[in-house]
Amino acid sequence: MMNRGGSEAMLMNIFRHIDRDKFKFFFLTHLPDAGAYDEEIKQLGGTFFFIPSLGTLGYARYITTLYRFIREKGPFDIVHSHLDWQGGAIAVAARLAGVKNIIVHSHSSSWRKPDTLPYNMLHRFNRFLIASCASECWACSQEAGEFLFSQRLFKRGKYRKIRNAIDLDLYKNLTQESALRMRQILGIPEKTLVLGHVGSFLKSKNQVFLIQIAVQLKKTNWDFRLVLVGDGAMRQEIEDLVTTHGLSEQVLFFGLRGDIPECMNMFDAFLFPSLYEGLGIAAIEAQAAGLPCLVSEYIPREVDMGLGLVSYLPLKSVERWIAALEDVRSRRCHLRSQIDEQITIKGYNIRESVNEITSLYELICTKQ
Repeated sequence: MMNRGGSEAMLMNIFRHIDRDKFKFFFLTHLPDAGAYDEEIKQLGGTFFFIPSLGTLGYARYITTLYRFIREKGPFDIVHSHLDWQGGAIAVAARLAGVKNIIVHSHSSSWRKPDTLPYNMLHRFNRFLIASCASECWACSQEAGEFLFSQRLFKRGKYRKIRNAIDLDLYKNLTQESALRMRQILGIPEKTLVLGHVGSFLKSKNQVFLIQIAVQLKKTNWDFRLVLVGDGAMRQEIEDLVTTHGLSEQVLFFGLRGDIPECMNMFDAFLFPSLYEGLGIAAIEAQAAGLPCLVSEYIPREVDMGLGLVSYLPLKSVERWIAALEDVRSRRCHLRSQIDEQITIKGYNIRESVNEITSLYELICTKQ
């Protein structure tokens, strides 16, 4: 389903800004459930399809099912995969169905599989399929490219970095007054330190570490709120941890939201303790709101927009994170023009990025 997440947000930013008279988008998902972006996609002219996932069907049935889908619903000029470790099977099915332009796009620098021999062999097999069948390999960061693509692809020049750009227009009207109004609605005092996190509730996002920080802050009598934006498989586990540690007043669960810029504007700092990320677009969104960002050492360095807002910290030390919060409010950037200019220079302005993607799509299609 098209729910709110890093790669989904990137896709929606492209879909909203690209010339939809020139390109028609078809979204193939692996879950039949309704997603947060479904209505907007339909209003913008997108079309939805569904087939069961590779994990549900297995390799042979998945490739066969996808092959039949492409043959029946096509022809398609481009098949663009955003499913990381399933990309190899998608590339094979598309190639068998006669699609010449196949893009496999990497959005992660790791995967949620055990570090065992069978899964390592599966990862190598997927890399082989991508190298054999994909015509283009894109990645949101150097780390994401190195994770999913083989050195053979780098040598053949098939790999390119495509930045997960954001819509800076969504941040231009944010004010201190609107942040205070949001706090008032939520019953958060003006002087209370508000720490924010945006991400799916998954092991890789490491919300457990955020609760450890909250426990220590409460023990030392900090006046704070920790706001968790998102949803996912581990949400109930995190809610139970909050209850166990008596943090129900300090930790707020916002669920899935469509007003991320407004949420960021209310925060005093953004915390991002992920175990791994392909890039970490939420941290770029936080910088677009001028927020100081405390991120784990495993976040790609490309996420730093050069505004002096990002601090990389080790996950072995809760104390280091708390010490970094001491002067966090004084580090906020309020210069809108400086923020926009720097993010644009770094290549993360969607208006610039969509021009690049449009040119690439056009170039790829002319090669047929």
